[in-house]
Amino acid sequence: MKSAQKYADKPDSYYLGLFRPESPFGRSTVCCPLHPEVTGYMPFEWNPDQPWRLVCPMCKKEGRKPNYYPNDLYPDDGKGCRPTDDVWRKTHTAEWSSKYNNNIPWEKWDGHTHGAMDGYAYFFLGYAQFHIFFELNWRHNVLGTQCDAYVFGSRLYPAGSDEAKLAAVCARKAKIIMVTMTRAIMGDPYLREVLGMETQSYREVIQSLAKGPDGKALPYKEYPGYEKRDTITDHSASDPEHPLENVRSWYRRALTIFPSTSYCDWAGVWLKSYAKIQSSFTPAERKANLTDLVERLLVSRGSDAERLEKSGRPLRQGICELGMDPYNLSLRGNLAGSKAWGTLNLGLMLKDKQIIRKVASALYIYIHGGYFTDDGLGYETSPHYTNVALSNSFVSGESSNHGSGIHKKPLMPATPLYNRFAGSASMTSSAPISAFNS
Repeated sequence: MKSAQKYADKPDSYYLGLFRPESPFGRSTVCCPLHPEVTGYMPFEWNPDQPWRLVCPMCKKEGRKPNYYPNDLYPDDGKGCRPTDDVWRKTHTAEWSSKYNNNIPWEKWDGHTHGAMDGYAYFFLGYAQFHIFFELNWRHNVLGTQCDAYVFGSRLYPAGSDEAKLAAVCARKAKIIMVTMTRAIMGDPYLREVLGMETQSYREVIQSLAKGPDGKALPYKEYPGYEKRDTITDHSASDPEHPLENVRSWYRRALTIFPSTSYCDWAGVWLKSYAKIQSSFTPAERKANLTDLVERLLVSRGSDAERLEKSGRPLRQGICELGMDPYNLSLRGNLAGSKAWGTLNLGLMLKDKQIIRKVASALYIYIHGGYFTDDGLGYETSPHYTNVALSNSFVSGESSNHGSGIHKKPLMPATPLYNRFAGSASMTSSAPISAFNS
C-alpha cells in the first residue's frame, strides 16, 4: 500500500501524458548521436518525473549541456530526429570520428544512427514511449502496484478506512492507464467502430474517467492507433522510403502494432492487471463500454470483423490471441518461462484445470530434454542463456502471486470474457469449462 501511495498521488494528467499519439519507433535503433555505443540495449537514464527525456550517461559524465534527448539541437516531434548538417558539424569533430572503426563522418550527418542496430532517424520519443511501457508494466510496475493496492485495500480493510479509500484511488489510476494504453495501441477510430459508438458519446465516456484538480474533465486527445511496424529496423507501411516489403524475412516476425512481439509477456501482465481491477468498474462505466474497450487490448470479439466491414479496417487481434495458445502449449528457447507463467495466469484465473495441466506438461518436457541437455547446459550451449532459462522458469516473480490467500477470492465477476478466449481460433477446447466464478 505504501508503494502504491506515491503513484496514486500523481494527478490524472500525469498518466494521460504518458502516451503520445505517434507509433513508438526506435526501440532497437535509438542511440546517443555523440555516443552511438549508448543505445536502447544499454539504456539511457530515465526519470519518471521527466518521462520524455532520455539522459545519456556518458554526456552526463562529460558535463555536456544538455545531456538529454530530445533537445533544441536534436529535436523530435514524434516523427524522429534527422539532424541538420550544421548541427552535426557543430557537435562533432574529426577526433570524434576517428574513435569509431567505421570512421563515422563528422562534417555532415550521413543519415545513419550507427547504434547497435543502425537506423535512419533518432526516435527519441518513440524509445521513451517504449521505456514508459516497460516502466509501467515491468521495472517500476506502476500498473501492477496500483492493481494490487486495489485488491488488498478493498478486500482486507474495512470500508471507510484510509486503506480502502486509497484502494479506490488506485483502481481509478489503474483504469486510466489501461484505458489510455488501449486507446494508444488500438486507436480511437478503431475502438469507436468495434464498440458501435458515435464520436461525441465516445469522447464523453473517455473524459468521464480522468479529472483535473478542479474536478473537471481533462481535454480529449485523439489517438490514431499504432501502425504495424518492424520493431527492429523501424520500417512501416506508411513510409515509402522504408516499406515493410524491404524487411528481411528473418525480421518479419517483429512486425506488430504492440510495443514489441513479446506477446505472451505483455499478455501475462495485462491480463492479470485487468483481472484484478475488473470488479472496480462501476455499473455506469460498464454501461459506457469502458470494460469492453479495455478487453479489446486482450482479445477481439466475434462481432468486430462484421462491424469493420463498412470501413474496411483490418481486425486488430488482442494480445492474448497473439501470444497464447493454452491448449497447445509448447516451450522453446531460454525465454520460454515467461510464456509458461503467462499461460498459467490464464489457467488459474479461469480455474481451467486443462490449461494448468498443459503448463505442467510443457514445463516437464522443457526441463527433461526440451531445452536442458543431459549435462544441464541447454541446447543453446550458453551458460548465460541457461541461467536465463532457469530464472524465467523457476525464479519468476509471477510465482509469488499465486500462493497468497487473496486468490481464494475471485478477482473477476462472471463475464463473457472467457467465451471470447475459448472462441478464438487458437484457443479452442473440446472440454466443457466454466466461465469466471462470481
